[in-house]
Amino acid sequence: FADPTGRVQGYLHPDVIDEYGPDLCVGSVMVLSGAAILVSGPGVQRWLNVVPENVRGFYKAVGIEKSEMKKKNGGERVEI
Repeated sequence: FADPTGRVQGYLHPDVIDEYGPDLCVGSVMVLSGAAILVSGPGVQRWLNVVPENVRGFYKAVGIEKSEMKKKNGGERVEI
């Protein structure tokens, strides 16, 4: 995940992946409300926990195909 402050680790509930998975890529936007942030220790690690109830909207990435993303990233895994 990425936001204005940088990147954060996260978990997508399987139902979220089932619904949005084919369109999840760099550049897509998921509007969330009430999502939980799990903290493993004082300032150690934070995880964004996204369940279907948190998703208020979704916008597909425009102007880039997934095959192009892979080429631009050197064929490596892209973090989303």
